[in-house]
Amino acid sequence: MRVIDGSVWPDGPATPAAPVLDTSKQADIRLATRAGQVDSKLWQDMVADYNGRQKNIKVVNEEYPSSDFAAKILTLSAAGSQPDVMQSSDEPFFEFAEKGIWLDIDPFVSRDRRALNTDDFWPGVLDFWRWDSATKVPGKGKLFGMPRACGVELLVYNRKVFQESGVA
Repeated sequence: MRVIDGSVWPDGPATPAAPVLDTSKQADIRLATRAGQVDSKLWQDMVADYNGRQKNIKVVNEEYPSSDFAAKILTLSAAGSQPDVMQSSDEPFFEFAEKGIWLDIDPFVSRDRRALNTDDFWPGVLDFWRWDSATKVPGKGKLFGMPRACGVELLVYNRKVFQESGVA
């Protein structure tokens, strides 16, 4: 058995139901983001907007230097004081999933299915945040994160240069 935020969760393959937050009580949520990034102001603005709409829930944005972000999260996790929500990318996402730092959020997605329709995501975008620790395969297994954005790769080339070089 594990205890997370006062809730008892069974060990093993069984997925417990997601706990429900009592919004009538004051709750602080710690958010870890990378400081000094292009999107830092966006994170700050989102937190300010969210906090302005909420009466009893307050998000505290903890900005850590980008160069030390992963090490800081690992250190906080080892000390049992990791933030509640963290910004992540492909590195160190899978390393953190393997170390058990992330919480399986499938129960929350199931609980909130009416508000969060996973079919609304482009195929594969949500799967990026899945990890199967038994097979070490990304894109499969439990869901440990949610996308906040999705980029489209674009390849631009100079057709004339290829034609002049005899490349079809």
